[in-house]
Amino acid sequence: MGLTADSRAAVEAALEKEPGAVIEAIAEDNAVTPADVIACLPDGQATTVDGGLFQAIMCMSSANGYATI
Repeated sequence: MGLTADSRAAVEAALEKEPGAVIEAIAEDNAVTPADVIACLPDGQATTVDGGLFQAIMCMSSANGYATI
């Protein structure tokens, strides 16, 4: 379905106002999905991959001594 221009603008404004906000809270406040909020993050702030790669990524991350979820 995608974000409307108004929803995108509202999410981007919320992210700019409070960059450390919880993604789920911004989503709920703006009646969008967490994935919609992630899509509005500035370039370089998030990377999305196929869900089938979850286990491999988590194993790789933990082997390197870090994991950010």
